[in-house]
This record gives sequence, C-alpha cells and structure tokens, in this order.
Amino acid sequence: MAIQTFGRFFWLKKHRLIFFMPTLKRFREIRSFQKNIFIDISDDIQCYWVSSGTWGSYKAPNKIYICPWEIEQAGGINSVINHEIKHLQLFDKTKHMSYEEREKIIDES
Repeated sequence: MAIQTFGRFFWLKKHRLIFFMPTLKRFREIRSFQKNIFIDISDDIQCYWVSSGTWGSYKAPNKIYICPWEIEQAGGINSVINHEIKHLQLFDKTKHMSYEEREKIIDES
C-alpha cells in the first residue's frame, strides 16, 4: 500500500481524499495494531490493516484494506469496513463508473 500511495499521490490530491503517507512510525504501529471487530456478512472477505493510504480501499473480488489512523473522522472502523464491503458487493454494477459516481452509489445504498 505504501508504494501504491506514492504512485497515486496526485490522484488522491485531485479528488481531495484524506490519506496517510507511509512513515516508519506508522509501519511500526500497524504491526502491533489490534482491533477485534465482527461484522456479520455472508461473503468471504479478507480484511487487511495497512499503514498508509486512504481510510479504506478494496480489490475485487474479496479484499479490503483499512488504514486505521484518525478513522473516527470517517465514522469509525465499522463504517469504513461496511463501505468497502459495499464496493465489493456492487463491483459489477459500478466498475465502469467514475470515482464520484461509484461513491454516490455506495453512499446511497
């Protein structure tokens, strides 16, 4: 995710997204970050804690990435996880949409 964050820096800025650049401190902290969360869904989804990037991202068909820094500003970890799960569930419907269109669909569902 660190390399991806560097590579998408200008795109993230253009879309005014909140994101966290990789730092050694964050890398160390994520290794000891522990949070027990249970979200009851029928899908088999792998969730990864990451040290940099946006609060949440996804990779179809079944991976989500959560960056927990200052996440309460985004509605909390459960909110971000549920948002990314919706992206996976609606992926086929939204994959050809622009970023803004996808987010609108996800936020309205």
